[in-house]
Amino acid sequence: MKDNLPTGQWKRALSGGHTAAKVGGKVMAYYAKRPFMSGDKAVVAKEKVSRDGAKALFQGLSLLKGTALKMAQQLSLEIDLLPESVCRELAKAYHQVHPV
Repeated sequence: MKDNLPTGQWKRALSGGHTAAKVGGKVMAYYAKRPFMSGDKAVVAKEKVSRDGAKALFQGLSLLKGTALKMAQQLSLEIDLLPESVCRELAKAYHQVHPV
């Protein structure tokens, strides 16, 4: 795991950008498909995109360690701001991240 950690300013910035693009791509794909979905399918798709986005966000932030991981922990407490499934996924930052 330690070998996969991005080191250096540019690699860390690219890793963060890759994570943002991955999550943003999932959300944009959902919004592109949403007008063509029925009510029930839209709700299920929204929950899935939230779960998938949270998993990608957690994976990206856990690679960066340090302050980024603390951000994941902080975001997991925002139960009024984020869906419950996202908070649960980000709460993994407390106990499922390998030490450096």
